Order: sequence, then C-alpha cells, then structure tokens
Amino acid sequence: GNISFDGNKTLTLKGGKYDKGITSYINGLIIKVDGNTTFENLDEDNDDYCRINLYKNTTITGFGILKVNSVNVYEEGALYFEGDTLTIDHARMELSGESGLIAPEGYGDKELVIIDSNINIQTKQELGEDMGYAIFGFEGGVTLTDCAVVNTNSSMLKKRSLSPQSTFIGKAIIQSTIPVEMPEFTVSFDMQSHGEAISSQTLQIGSKVEKPDDPTSVDYDFIGWYIDEKYSEIFDFDTEITKNTTIFAKWEIKTFTVKFMINGLGETPEKQILNYGVKVTKPADLSMDGFVFCGWFTDNIFYDTPYNFDNSVSKDLTIYALWKKVFSISFESNGGTGEMSGVENLTDKYTLPACSFVAPDGLQFKCWRIGNNDYKVGQSILGTRDIVAKAIWFEPVITVEIDEETAKTDGLNVSDSFERAKENWQEINFYIGDVVISFNNDAVNIIAGNEVNFKVEIKTDLTDINIDGAQLIIEISMGNILFMPGKAIVTVPFDTLVPEGKIAKVYYVDYDGNKTDMNATFENGKAIFETSHFSKYVIEFEDANATPTDPTTPENPETPATNKNKGLSAGAIVGIVIASLAVLGGAGFCVYYFVIRKKKIAK
Repeated sequence: GNISFDGNKTLTLKGGKYDKGITSYINGLIIKVDGNTTFENLDEDNDDYCRINLYKNTTITGFGILKVNSVNVYEEGALYFEGDTLTIDHARMELSGESGLIAPEGYGDKELVIIDSNINIQTKQELGEDMGYAIFGFEGGVTLTDCAVVNTNSSMLKKRSLSPQSTFIGKAIIQSTIPVEMPEFTVSFDMQSHGEAISSQTLQIGSKVEKPDDPTSVDYDFIGWYIDEKYSEIFDFDTEITKNTTIFAKWEIKTFTVKFMINGLGETPEKQILNYGVKVTKPADLSMDGFVFCGWFTDNIFYDTPYNFDNSVSKDLTIYALWKKVFSISFESNGGTGEMSGVENLTDKYTLPACSFVAPDGLQFKCWRIGNNDYKVGQSILGTRDIVAKAIWFEPVITVEIDEETAKTDGLNVSDSFERAKENWQEINFYIGDVVISFNNDAVNIIAGNEVNFKVEIKTDLTDINIDGAQLIIEISMGNILFMPGKAIVTVPFDTLVPEGKIAKVYYVDYDGNKTDMNATFENGKAIFETSHFSKYVIEFEDANATPTDPTTPENPETPATNKNKGLSAGAIVGIVIASLAVLGGAGFCVYYFVIRKKKIAK
C-alpha cells in the first residue's frame, strides 16, 4: 500500500496511519518519507510496541512528516537506534512518548547527524535512569548542520556518562536555519469527456486536495471521484498529497422513464426505461369499441401537440392517448316538411349544415337545437353520444302597431320589442297609421339595450315651419341613435302624380342645405328609402336632367293643386322629417322633418 521497499536499501513511506512500527537490520537503509506517515499506539495495556527500531547505519529523509507516538517504549524510545550513524537529512519528524530518540549502551559509539531538518520531540515519562530523554546516548556526538535547537531543557542532548539521577520531562525542538523549499505537486481532474473542465490544484507536499463541487452534465450523472480510470477505489480527499496526482470523474449515463396514460380505455403499454438521447419506441395503436384512437399527445388537457417519436428523450415523460367517441347526428323537422339525411361514424368536430327542411307557413328557420342549447348554421360540435338536431322555426318579423293618438302625445316605450326581436333573431316593423318603419337584424341588435320611446306626429298646420309650400310634416322620435351597419326602411304614402318631364327624388338635407340622394323608389303610391340614422329628408320633383337644387328655393311659383282626391296635392314637393328621442344618459333629442311642399303642376 503506502509503505513499499524496493528490495535493496530504500523504504518509502507514502503516508497513512499505523498501529505497528518498523524494525530494520539493513546497513545503509534509506527511509524516504514522501507522505505524512504516523505510527501510533496509545493503548497502555498493549505490549506490542509501536516504534521504529534501526540496527544499522540509516538515513531518514523526505518532506513528509514522520510521526511516532507510543506508550510502553520506556528506555528504548520512540526511535531506537543501535547502528553507527543515524542521519536525519532534510526531514520533518515528530516524536512523542515516554522517551524520544534513544541510542542504547554498547555496540560502539553512536553518532547522530541532523542536516537542515525540523524535529519536534516531546517526552512525558518521569525519568529513572536512561529514561525520559529527548535525545539520549549518542556517545559519538550530535552534529547539527543548517539547523539549531530552539527550545529544550538541560537533558536534551545527553550522553550516557553524564546522565543525572533526577526526575523531569524531556523536550527538544530543532528547526532548520535555512528556508525550506517545500516541493509542490499538481492535482488534475480528469473529467472523462463529460461536464465542464475543473482547474487543477497546485499543492505543497502533505497538503490535502480541496474537493470541487460535483460537476454536472446534460447526458450523464456524476457518481464520484476515483484514483484511476478503472474506478477501482474512491479517492479520499483526506489523503495528503506526495506526488503529482490525477483524480478521475466517474459518470453514468442518465436514464429516464416514459409512461403511457390511456385515460381508462384500451390496454396500457409497458413503461420504457431509456438512456439519454434514445428515442421512445412507439407502442402499437390502441383500440376500443365505440371509440377511435387518435394518437399520442404531450398533454391531456388540450391535446394540441402530438408526441413526436423521432425526438430523443432528455427527461421523464408521460405521453397521453387521445380517444374520440364515435357518434352520429340526425335531423328532426319539428313541423317542417321534407327530408335531411343524418351522418354516421363521426369522430371529429362536425359543422352544422344549412337547413333543407321546408319551413311551416309564415315561419323561417332560426337555428338547430341540440339538447337545451341552440346552434347557428356553421357552428361546430363535438359529440360524446349520438345527437339529434331539431330545427327551430320563428316568425321573421315582429309587428308593432302604435295608435296614432298615443304616438302623437306620449309615445310608446318599445324597448321590450327591440329586446325580444334581438333574442329571437327577428326584424321589427312599426306601423303608425300609414307610415311603416322596418329595422333589420343588425339595427335591432344595436338599438336593443337602450331605453327607446317611439313618438310619431303628422302635422298639417305648417304656419310655424319656414319651408315655402310645405304640405305635410311627419315627426318621428326614437332615440338619438346611429345604428350602422344596421338599416331601417322608411315607407311613406306618396301617390302624387309626377309631372311630365319631371322625376321624384328623396334627398337627405344636412344643416347647411347640402343634399344627398337617397336612391328612393316610388311605387304603389309609396316612397321607400333606406337609412341608418334619422335625419331631415325631402321629396321633390325636379327636371329629369336637372342638377339638384336647394329644395327651399323652388324654380317655379306654386299653383293650386288640381287633383286633391289622390293623397298629396299634384305637383307637391314632400319633405320628410324623422326625429330621434331616447333616454341615453340624459342626452337630448333632435328633430328633423319630412316636409311636403306643393309645386305647380302642368296638366
């Protein structure tokens, strides 16, 4: 192990601690102390002496510390020498026990030579004769070279002939008098091709390696530090360094567990234990009556990422099976006529089709009802069971009639009408006498939710209206609301004959008198136009090729009407005012006019 003999004359001590000593009969033995080495036995009842016995010329050298500490050695000492010359050369020693370094009587004069060394001797035996000395019995003399005694008592270097009969503790400290250059060694860390490199350490002999933090690697787990590449023995960081040393990192490739979750359907595949970088073996596809196996996924909530079996593993995994229930859908007419074919063996989302049933009289298709939920055409459903979709029919238009007197005085709150129309995807028509205002679905959806009071008044007394020739005014109040992109269609009675060479027009007139053609139609005694807001409109006759003029400045003087029995007077210009009034955070209302003006008619 750490003590070796070359078979000739060199005994090498590489370090360690032992409870037995050394005995040598070799003449010229060299003891090299390359590592801190301790021989120690403190058991006073143990007769097995723990000391160094040297019987011939011997040299002790080396930068390791040689420690001998034992009881029961008495006059033999911790180091017992019988040979001619004991040389301690460039060495470090610590001796303790009943006696220190002893040369016995006889066998000639023994000489002790100490060269550039550090020796610390502590004895504790109460002296009898020949016992308790730090250095004793070297009749040939003690020679100190490049070192000196720095701490001793009167019995340190005692020749036998001068031994006193007294009781005291022997003690000696000898130190080198020249600087000692301690050898340094390099400790390297062989990472075995894994992890990040660790810097080497430069240490003086006898020092201990500072253990580095455990290294890490993406693909391998660190196991520990070993003395060789075969990992025959764990490196002990309590070891004192006596030579250049390489410490080897041991690694084991990382392994990961791959589990398969089948969500209670089919047979669970075996889990796989895989090394880092290995691909998962794809299990055989699962099967289950009433379900379709749709593959393996990385999560069991959204199932939005299929697992890629071409990927290599780098962590523990759980892979989830996705199942889809096989279902069918059939369609119920619910009072309609005709046939719609169902669809079977569905597994994915199904988009509800347009209804091909013939609607009952006066009704239109509204939606498909599945269970308690309504779905529009084009919505997708995912079935967990067979589905029956029932056609829901509805009256497409709500009709609201408003008494002319009520409309004229207090008006009618129509908020509920708009709410009901919105809920049932309906349009809504208001009838106020002969005036009809129709709102489409978009307009209904925008207006619903407001507090709307509907007022209509037809005025024939136009004395306070500064519009020359006006015959009729209709005021409609329904809220200061713009309902784009919704539309309202306004229908006003208008059966006045159009003079030859003239055409009838409906214009939107802004506050500055600018006009915009509303592209109205005139048919069956009615003027019909479309708007997304209520404002001031004017119906007038103009030359077929004329540029529109300000309706308040007629080109021709008025003449009396000649056909009063056909609604509005012949040659009339009709102005229409639609006003809006609604409770919208305390907002006011604005009033515009449908104005009917009389114009001259050429018979």
